[in-house]
Amino acid sequence: MSIDNYQNKAAHDYPVPDTGAEDENAPANPLDSEEARKELDRLLEWYQQEREKQSINRYQQSIDDDYYDHLQWSDQDAQELRERGQAPLVFNEIKPVIDWIIGTERRTRIDYKILPREDDDVEGALTKTKVFKYVSDVNMEPFEQSDAFAECVRVGVGWIEEGIRKDPEKEPLYVAKESWRNILYDSNGLKADTSDWRYLFRQRWLDLDVSQAAFPDRAEQLRRASISSELYGNEQDEDLWYLGQRLQERDADGNVIGRRTFVSDANYVNNRRERVKLIEGWYRMPVKGRFVNGGSFHGKSLDSNNTDAVNAEVATGEATLYDRLYMQMHVAIFTESDLMLLQRSPYRHNSFPFTPIWGYRRKRDNAPYGAIRGIRDPQDDVNKRGSKALWLLSANQTIADKGAFDDPDEARQELNRPDAFVIKNPGKEVTRDNNRDIAEAHMRMQEQSANRIRQVAGVTGENLGMETNATSGKAIIARQTQGTVVTTELFDNYRRARQISGQKQLSLIEQFYTDEKVVRITGDKGRTDFVRINQPTADGGMLNDITKSQADYIIGEQDYSLSLRVAMFETMLEMVTRMQPEIALKFLDLVFEFSDLPNKSDIVSRLRSISGVVPPDDKMTPDDRKQLAETRAQQAKAAGAQQMLLETQIEQAAATIDKLRAEVAKIKADTAKTSVDTEVAAVGTVGKSMTGAAAIAAEPRIAPIADAMLASGGFTDATPGAGVADGARPVVAAPPPAPVAPPVAPPVAAPVVPVNQPPTGTQP
Repeated sequence: MSIDNYQNKAAHDYPVPDTGAEDENAPANPLDSEEARKELDRLLEWYQQEREKQSINRYQQSIDDDYYDHLQWSDQDAQELRERGQAPLVFNEIKPVIDWIIGTERRTRIDYKILPREDDDVEGALTKTKVFKYVSDVNMEPFEQSDAFAECVRVGVGWIEEGIRKDPEKEPLYVAKESWRNILYDSNGLKADTSDWRYLFRQRWLDLDVSQAAFPDRAEQLRRASISSELYGNEQDEDLWYLGQRLQERDADGNVIGRRTFVSDANYVNNRRERVKLIEGWYRMPVKGRFVNGGSFHGKSLDSNNTDAVNAEVATGEATLYDRLYMQMHVAIFTESDLMLLQRSPYRHNSFPFTPIWGYRRKRDNAPYGAIRGIRDPQDDVNKRGSKALWLLSANQTIADKGAFDDPDEARQELNRPDAFVIKNPGKEVTRDNNRDIAEAHMRMQEQSANRIRQVAGVTGENLGMETNATSGKAIIARQTQGTVVTTELFDNYRRARQISGQKQLSLIEQFYTDEKVVRITGDKGRTDFVRINQPTADGGMLNDITKSQADYIIGEQDYSLSLRVAMFETMLEMVTRMQPEIALKFLDLVFEFSDLPNKSDIVSRLRSISGVVPPDDKMTPDDRKQLAETRAQQAKAAGAQQMLLETQIEQAAATIDKLRAEVAKIKADTAKTSVDTEVAAVGTVGKSMTGAAAIAAEPRIAPIADAMLASGGFTDATPGAGVADGARPVVAAPPPAPVAPPVAPPVAAPVVPVNQPPTGTQP
């Protein structure tokens, strides 16, 4: 709960029992009653138990944070090195590894959707999506969640707070990251979603005047709980603590032997401001309540926020009510001596308003730890070997016989100079050793330890863009993929936490966003959209009433690694280039889904428009649905025009065919007439040929004269070289030959034809 919620809150919902008579000893404030004191004692017992139980692991978490922040030497070890003449060097190989994991989340942030529970509430879910987006923008939620994830990676757990505030100048719903140092939780709970937890505490140090302004009726109790310069007591006599963590280390006699500097003494130990530690406790208590079966509020408890809507559904038979025992969430704010507030949780989701993002959890006791815990040892080795190697390279050992120098101290000082000049006594041996071989061995071991850090953390040199022994592209991609697989658990836990947190936020929006409101949404390409919610209509209804129904918050697909996505993009692009063009066009939208190009969504949308591919329903945005409707309308219009054109072409083709048929009929008629004339001419020719043949048969000697006459007319012999013994020889027409002198027939005696005698041979 936000600090501005503390003012004017109801004191509690545990009224003092009415005995029917005034009790002179009754407390002035119900928070001081015996019942309230018992509740406070129980809360303090839980709180102190968890502070002690988790102190050892929280101490290690503080060290994990220090290693990330370059604080990798304890004060005691650093002082010992200085006394030896060595520098406590820090070669922080951990930070770039952790930054790669953190940076991967920030470059591949998760998207989300809000889906309706009923088929008639699609528009309501769309409105809630826009409101959710607006609230996320106002609270800068992506940055808060990334900060919480960064703590998860470093120390094993990060926290996201979801709450409602009553400041009219701010948005009611707020989402913020809460430091792991301020949270103590039920260590007996096993489930990551906190469903089996009994309690959770958040502790905050506030200035006294701020806390008194929040709880004016408890000003005196707050003043008694405040402390100033004696915040942690005398360092030599008492332990130094910070949020339940002992900062000192003591020997067997109890003397302080050194401590790691987790906090600044100037800010805490020597504090001059009066401050008070307030503890905010959220805990579950068994109570009986009425629940809804069926309808829009199925599974929810009946409360003042949904009574009217539930009763309406019960009246229509859509829902029924039943009683059962359940664990009701309560909230208390207290110091270690007095209660400030005690009441039931105001939130309908009946869960903790804090969502943990887990890193890794120890199997022995479920204690959280981050990616740094397993690489602290090789990091220590890197620092110590680097410091030792530097010292060896800058130091020289001198071994001399006794009496080699008149003044050993003066000789030592002179030998430490780079231009040393020392006179030794005759007969005495002096040798010097610079230990270069040992220094090189330390440096080789230092490099191996640095490689072990990356191997254990799962972030390879290829992920960090370092030059390694992997030369081929496939080898580099394989090692990059190895890094993404090893760190998958962190991103999967983050995805689950986002799902839980988003569902709580959606529940708070449905519960508390009851007033008329206009929200502004900034979409792609800077386009601004305004959405009105809970707006009364003329018929007495409500436009975009987001409280009348419930929806579900769903996390979209997560890109676990930039390098893995790039590798898949390159592989799919290579595969598509080998396909036939018409098939490749159908896959291009899927290929570009894996790219990191600016305006990728516009490219994918245009590719789908060109190829005619419809995106899946779960990936379609309102703009996609609108564009799909427009595309289908255009396609229908184009199909209609194409159909009309086709019908026109068919009609034209039919007319052309009819015309061709008429022409064919005319040609056939003309051809038939021509054929008759040809046949008559042919018959005449045949008759003449037969007459000629009869003449030649009667007188064979005229055959050469007939051949010469036919040849001069352009006829050739169809069978060159054939004799004429069998009578008439067929001739064929030939192209006119070139002009030549006609052959001269030899003189032949005129035949004597008998008069009045019939010719011999075949009659014509």
